[in-house]
Amino acid sequence: MKWTSLRPSTAADQQRAEGIVKTLRATLEKYKDVRVAEQDGFRPFHPKFPQQEYHFTNYWEGLKAAFRFDPAQSTSLLYKKTTNGYELVGAMYTAPKRVSEERLNQHVPLSITR
Repeated sequence: MKWTSLRPSTAADQQRAEGIVKTLRATLEKYKDVRVAEQDGFRPFHPKFPQQEYHFTNYWEGLKAAFRFDPAQSTSLLYKKTTNGYELVGAMYTAPKRVSEERLNQHVPLSITR
């Protein structure tokens, strides 16, 4: 994994980022229930090791992400373990390491996130 360079912020980037967040939030609503995530193919990564956040990864979506970016489909869901199970706290997108920063910037504005 590597961090991208942070770019100067623009109003257009902010607007694009807000659209991505809106799309993702709508998609994530159903994954508040970790059982739904597991039914949709998300599997915990190293579940036996205590972690601050547990990554539930959908490897099929990860493979598809190598060829296209879909803001509605994250490749990993992040959960915090609670006394009652898991609480959804975030999501991650992935891209192959060969993808240029310019291409990544076309997917997600690098002035907003890295």
